[in-house]
This record gives sequence, structure tokens and C-alpha cells, in this order.
Amino acid sequence: MANPNKTELSTNSDRLMRMISRKNDIESLLISVGQDYRKEEIEKEEYDYLNHHFEHELNALNKQIIEAKISVQIPHSEEDQLSDVVCEFIQHKNVLQITRYLLHSLVEKVIVYKDRQIKVTFKFQDEIEEIKTKIENIRKKV
Repeated sequence: MANPNKTELSTNSDRLMRMISRKNDIESLLISVGQDYRKEEIEKEEYDYLNHHFEHELNALNKQIIEAKISVQIPHSEEDQLSDVVCEFIQHKNVLQITRYLLHSLVEKVIVYKDRQIKVTFKFQDEIEEIKTKIENIRKKV
């Protein structure tokens, strides 16, 4: 099978990013539906219906995401790997509040010490530092 060209990969990557964004939206909706039900803002029947609907959509979307990831998996250059990390952060660029999904996506661990200090270790921390270094190097060249 021939390797896909850059235009195809770009289109597939864009499609993948849209699917991941939709997945994030659905996961947020599932959390909201659960919270609404616990607060007794919606009835059990409505909760069951919405929960089933969103779970079904999420399962289908997860399958599509796996297929899309396979279609864009070709040997990546170092820049492409960094681009993947940047894409993970870009999908969260307009976040106004921390959700469980956001924590799960971006935070490796949180340690709370006895003196109430908190240490947060982010996923992709090494990659972020590498991106910062590359950006600084590019700025120096300009």
C-alpha cells in the first residue's frame, strides 16, 4: 500500500482532531447529565435516555478515532511528534474551568503535602520543555 501524501495526512489529522474534540464534548455532556441527575434537575427516565444516547455515540466515535489514528500513523519526524503534543494542548485552548476529563488528559499526578503545598506533574512535561526550547531557538534565528 502506498504511503498517503501530506495533503491526505493533513485532512485525516484535521478529521481526527474534530473527532477528538467531539469526544471531549460528549464526555463533558455525560458528566453534566450525571450531575444534573444527582441534583435532581432531571428525571431518571431522561437521565437513562441521555446517558444511553451519549454512551452509544461515544462508543461509535471511539471506534472512528482508532481508525483515524491508524490512517495517520506513518513514521513521524521529530517535528511531527512535537506537533502531536501541541495538538493535544490546542484542543483545550479555550477551557474556562477544569473538568475531570481535562485533568485526566493533561495531568499525570497531583501531590498534596502536609504543609498544604501542591505539586502538579503534567503529562507531556518533557515534550513541553522541548517545544519551549525549539521555539526559543526559532526566535533566535529570526
